[in-house]
Amino acid sequence: MSEIEDDVDSSLKELGILDSCKLPIKQAQGIVAKAMQLFVKGNPRVWWLSLKNPHRNYVCKRDCSTCLPERLAGYTETVYFIPETESLEPMPVYQLSPNQLCELIGGSGYFEYYIVTSDFKTLLIETEHGQFIETHAPDAEAVA
Repeated sequence: MSEIEDDVDSSLKELGILDSCKLPIKQAQGIVAKAMQLFVKGNPRVWWLSLKNPHRNYVCKRDCSTCLPERLAGYTETVYFIPETESLEPMPVYQLSPNQLCELIGGSGYFEYYIVTSDFKTLLIETEHGQFIETHAPDAEAVA
């Protein structure tokens, strides 16, 4: 387990929701594979280096955790939260409500992560450069 995954797990355990939101490895691998198929070209070190679809960048001039609620406004369904571990191990995936995710990010140290909506129509990324990137599946109606 990577240090980032361990930190996320610890934070979610403190919030009392780890057991209910961390997905089994096989399910997580399927979600990561589908997200990469829809949004990423090839297998880059980090996804935002090779996005398939047009995207928008949002610079956060303050702590990025305070910008996350703005980026998630309008999302009511659970989302898949995928921290970038830069590890050879499978990436962990957590299924969280937008409120739980904002609470997690607000209390965590800085790291890159991906947020995929449960319908796989939208990908949000927070980069190491203090910006959010938003992109959408090419044919969002065909994804669901």
